[in-house]
Amino acid sequence: MKGILVPDSNVVKSFLRRHRFERSKLNSGTFLSNRLKDIVVVSGAMGERSYEAVLNLVKNYSPDFVISVGFAASLRDEVPIGTVVLCEKLMSLSGPMALWSNESARSHDVPVCRPLQSLFDNLDYKGRTFIKDGLVSAPEIVSNEKMKLWFGQELGSAVMDREGALVAEACIKLAVPFALIRGVTSARHSTTSMFNQKLEAAGQSIAYRVLLSPDKLPALLAFQFRKRKAVRKLDQVVSRIHSLSLP
Repeated sequence: MKGILVPDSNVVKSFLRRHRFERSKLNSGTFLSNRLKDIVVVSGAMGERSYEAVLNLVKNYSPDFVISVGFAASLRDEVPIGTVVLCEKLMSLSGPMALWSNESARSHDVPVCRPLQSLFDNLDYKGRTFIKDGLVSAPEIVSNEKMKLWFGQELGSAVMDREGALVAEACIKLAVPFALIRGVTSARHSTTSMFNQKLEAAGQSIAYRVLLSPDKLPALLAFQFRKRKAVRKLDQVVSRIHSLSLP
């Protein structure tokens, strides 16, 4: 069985609808299908919750392979919004941001998955939209564009997220092979407010965020637009996962 972890079900909404997945009566954040019995989709794997989400997924369904599908911020100008990245190198940062550096970064072993690598090659022969590169994982996303560029150069990575290292740590602990796939929703030169980061990490809806701070509406709408673009590209990958022979 393959387990797919997502921050929320909207990330794979088209996939769920296409293959008639239904929400589990036992676990509200879990989706199962009679058509694709070898796949289980678990939503709510966002921020710190992603570690527990992996533990529960493996405990309840014993998947042979875990695929984490989510979002990330670009650390390079040549990696625009909508790019989808298959993580081949994972670096994690912890503690206060002021102490982050190349020396403090921890490297994680990422399993080589030939079927997914071949899929990315076939989806985009020019290598511009579906790429294989490094991922930096940290407790919070860097908002300063110069810092993003520095992290990308120092850590040799294309994108940055908050969940990758947690998913990797849980999978390594449980000896389950995994893959990390990220859709870019923030360009290297764009900034993300701490307000939006904290509310998104808490899983608050855009309506709730606007209610708390109406002046943030333009920025929130812009983020939703970028997110939809990334979701469309992610769907091209997710829609083919069921046909792959994964470890």
